[in-house]
Amino acid sequence: NPLVTVGMMATRRISAIRGVLYIVAQVIGAWLGLVLVNAFRIAGGGSAKLPTMAALESKTVWACIFIELIGAIIIGYFFCRAQAYRTARGAFTYAAIIGGGLLMAVLFGLVVSGSYLSLRNNFIMNPALAIMYQIFPKSAADFGELIGNVALAGMTYLIVPAIGGVLGFFLSDASSKLAGEE
Repeated sequence: NPLVTVGMMATRRISAIRGVLYIVAQVIGAWLGLVLVNAFRIAGGGSAKLPTMAALESKTVWACIFIELIGAIIIGYFFCRAQAYRTARGAFTYAAIIGGGLLMAVLFGLVVSGSYLSLRNNFIMNPALAIMYQIFPKSAADFGELIGNVALAGMTYLIVPAIGGVLGFFLSDASSKLAGEE
């Protein structure tokens, strides 16, 4: 998940070069996933549609940004906390912490988007997968509107989760220092 990679780069857990290479690999992996899904779709007769996200609406864009940000903070926080237990408590604890964080982020997104905002679960919290789910609009009334919609989707699904990942890592480091952990 690029939001985790950006958080690791911001807190100097990995070098910038390695982080950029990871992000490139994650995006390539997402594209290969799209190719694989399309291959299965074609092999199955082509009746299934490729996965896409619903277009952002002006009245719900801030709610989508909020969900993406909080979900990314949760994922970044739990991933960073899991790193602290990676060698000390074993692989199961590491996986359980990350799995719990992902579950909490998705449940938060489902509850907030479905129950309160009627966003039709319009969140992804993974910039590489957001590209796979074709977040960028392909049509608009004019070129200016198209560029504006592309910029809005890029900010909502690529930049905001990266910022949330960084905030999650910094919050984890702060809570670790407050708790007196090394």
